[in-house]
Amino acid sequence: MQLGRSIANALSALWFGRAVGIAMSLALIPIMFRNIAQDELGVWLLMGQVGAIIMLMDFGVTNVLMRRIAMTSAQHCPGTEVADLLASGRPLYVGAAALVLLTSLGAGWVFLPRLGLHDAARVRVGLAWSILCVSYAYNVFGAMWTAVISGLGYVATASLLTTAASLLICVTQAGSVVLGGGVIALSILTLAGSIIQRRLTLRVLRSREPLLLSSPGRVRRQLVVRLLHTSARYWLTELGAIALLRTDQIFIAGYLRPSAIPAYYAAYSVLFSMANAAMVIAEAGSVFVSRIWSADDPKAVHTLVLRSTCVGLTLMVSGAAMMAVIGDSIITLWLGPDRFVGRPTLLVFCIAQILYVQQSLLLNFSRATENETYAPCYLAAGAVNVGVTWLLVGPLGVLGVALGTLIAQTLTTSWYVPGSALRQLHIRVPTYLAEVLAPAAQTGVLTAAATSIGALCAQSGSNLERTAAGGLAGSAAVAVGLWFFVFDRESRSYARHEIAALARRLRTKRAEQRT
Repeated sequence: MQLGRSIANALSALWFGRAVGIAMSLALIPIMFRNIAQDELGVWLLMGQVGAIIMLMDFGVTNVLMRRIAMTSAQHCPGTEVADLLASGRPLYVGAAALVLLTSLGAGWVFLPRLGLHDAARVRVGLAWSILCVSYAYNVFGAMWTAVISGLGYVATASLLTTAASLLICVTQAGSVVLGGGVIALSILTLAGSIIQRRLTLRVLRSREPLLLSSPGRVRRQLVVRLLHTSARYWLTELGAIALLRTDQIFIAGYLRPSAIPAYYAAYSVLFSMANAAMVIAEAGSVFVSRIWSADDPKAVHTLVLRSTCVGLTLMVSGAAMMAVIGDSIITLWLGPDRFVGRPTLLVFCIAQILYVQQSLLLNFSRATENETYAPCYLAAGAVNVGVTWLLVGPLGVLGVALGTLIAQTLTTSWYVPGSALRQLHIRVPTYLAEVLAPAAQTGVLTAAATSIGALCAQSGSNLERTAAGGLAGSAAVAVGLWFFVFDRESRSYARHEIAALARRLRTKRAEQRT
């Protein structure tokens, strides 16, 4: 019961944080579209994409450290073990932060002059990039405390802290852009948000785990070697994933033009936001999978993995089905005319993100058992993506860039990762097909049909009417699919009980207000 409550709290906090982040991001994008020149906006979005690559240079230590802390806590080891883990990991973080700063500054000095910006814009972009480099290095150095707070089981708290910092950044960035601030102001506010988040995390840790932070720990060579060995394999996997999923905008800027990035990014960001929301369930559960796996309870692992994967994949399939039908209306309503990247590219995004969510959910749960065997597959996927995209970007433009990712996934990770993860977790393929893929597919088909009917009913209306009609019908179908195809009898009974309890509390509160 306590484990279930902890997972529910973590999931609620992560979903709340992700919802706030997505909402603020989607609100910020049209503000930037209207107030920043398209070339500069394209470069800013490109810098964010490159930043995701640069953040890989913590070399996977954060995620490995988080898992080790979770397993150590589950085994009720002395607090000195965790302190020794921190002491052994700290030099790695210092070196990684220094490497991030130097490498990112050097990459900016080499790449930014080649984007064809005029002198004034090049100076502004160069200064903004330098500030962002400091922010990236600071984030890498402070990631150790994120690993600690999550590994100790305070997943919900860590998520709420991240949400608070992200909300503050987005609100101030939006205000800055409206008041005429450009990319320099955006980068300064990004750095300020990173500093605030780290200080909040340390304050919470000092209040909840005072003995841990007061214990100096000692650097143990064996621990350092184990951290490096596992994190190196983790890092190589993430490097391949970045080459697979995060190089699109670099190809567009290099082979097309920076001004083509915003429309591509807008459609991609909607699908990628859906994917992030769907994968929250793996973020919430992976720490607890590590604990259960360490306690040698395979039945509990199977239950948690199958239910979590089914819910996450169903949400992604349903969201992609809705976007495939009314995505053009959503983008036009959101950003205005001539901002839609095109239906063929959008459909490629939908398929690619479904594959991405399935493999990522299972990858995270498999990794939670200390299974780091995916580097060769992801490196191969990244190489295939780069090669195919290079071949297709010329004749097909942005559609070729999107197809490169889809083709690379189809040939590599979309089948290898699920198969390998199921073997590691000792889950039979027929069980996975029946308990995960079948409910997700049924809900997706139902959602697509309902969204299409709703959109057809409002076909002659405005984009707002078509979006509202299709969205409401599709959302109702998702709810029906989750209830009948995804939730089991126990889950439905629990949901009825919670809804009834909530209704009773509301009635009681209204009665008290009347009296």
